[in-house]
Amino acid sequence: MANIQQKAEYIGFQILKISFSVLPRPVCLAIGSALGPMIHSLDRKHRKIARANLNIAFGSQSSVEKQREIARASFQHFGRVFAEIIKNRSMKREKIQRLISVEGTEHLERALQEGKGALIFSAHLGNWEMATAWVSQVGKVNVVARPLDNSKIEDELLGIRKKLGAN
Repeated sequence: MANIQQKAEYIGFQILKISFSVLPRPVCLAIGSALGPMIHSLDRKHRKIARANLNIAFGSQSSVEKQREIARASFQHFGRVFAEIIKNRSMKREKIQRLISVEGTEHLERALQEGKGALIFSAHLGNWEMATAWVSQVGKVNVVARPLDNSKIEDELLGIRKKLGAN
């Protein structure tokens, strides 16, 4: 059985889902952008992980304050991405595709024309979840990701990924 924190997270997720279904997309994105820094302040565990990872990546090449700034900005970006995923879950794939901008498609098109096929790898750049809608139009999409800590929200995310075209 889920602990109190997981239940609270799931209730919050459901409230956002219902709210975002009636709010305009720009408002949802603004809420997500505001939630990210709030989570950064409240979630000590993940804030410490982010800062430790930034220290590994940058070490003495950047100041502690710069690394803190990057961590806050990362949480803000994630909040916006999360809001967009929730808002767009009910959108048609065609509308989602109009929101996506992809660079370097000529390389993929060339590989496919030559019959070579292609593997596409992505990191947490832009909205990686929504990109699935675009990629699934040209081939099979498999998502490799660590499951979320909250299994109920993970189940919802898997449903969104499937809707967007992932296996």
